[in-house]
Amino acid sequence: MNAFDLNMENHNQWDGFVRDSQEAWFFHLSKWAQLCQEVFRQKNVSFMVKEGDEVLAIMPLAIRNRIGIRMFISPAFGGYGGPAYSHKLSKNKKQAVSKWVESFINSLALKYKIDFFKYESLCNQN
Repeated sequence: MNAFDLNMENHNQWDGFVRDSQEAWFFHLSKWAQLCQEVFRQKNVSFMVKEGDEVLAIMPLAIRNRIGIRMFISPAFGGYGGPAYSHKLSKNKKQAVSKWVESFINSLALKYKIDFFKYESLCNQN
């Protein structure tokens, strides 16, 4: 598995995944992340997880600085902004991808010196 930043080259693939996903919301769209970065000055660090050409998951993610605390947040006003997974994944594969996403977020937290992070997921791991 590999992570790819959300960018101008892959936003169509990202949004296609959002439209096909049963777990993605409006707040997962690339345009929403772009808008939040421009209007709310949230650094966008959203990423997609791929295996070969197949998108397994996406994770909308932004950085906000507040009173000296750096935190990962869901893009603005996104009550649920956790990862969205491909509906094609088996239960075991989805759990493996979920663990990989968490590990990658931890590596980003070290890279960006994040103090706090919380997200809610609709994904039932049981």
